[in-house]
Amino acid sequence: MPANLRMRLLLVRQAARRRRHYAVNLALIAVGMAGALAGGWVIGWWCLGAVAIVESAGLMYVGLTRDDGEPLPTRGARTVEAVLADERLRP
Repeated sequence: MPANLRMRLLLVRQAARRRRHYAVNLALIAVGMAGALAGGWVIGWWCLGAVAIVESAGLMYVGLTRDDGEPLPTRGARTVEAVLADERLRP
């Protein structure tokens, strides 16, 4: 088997593994949230509201603290001029 074909197969396998990992996580989150809401509905409407509030707060926390993989900025790495130049280019 040629080397470039092996490399291509390896890349395809890695991409499939990432997609599968993402799909499994998404399914677990959806099932977990549905189960919590169903349990709240069984107990009562007030509990359903409490479950929805707690789930929303938890999702906000996860969304805000999620690691994007970028290294933390070092002090003095960007100057004020560089930041302003980047912001001028934004739509």
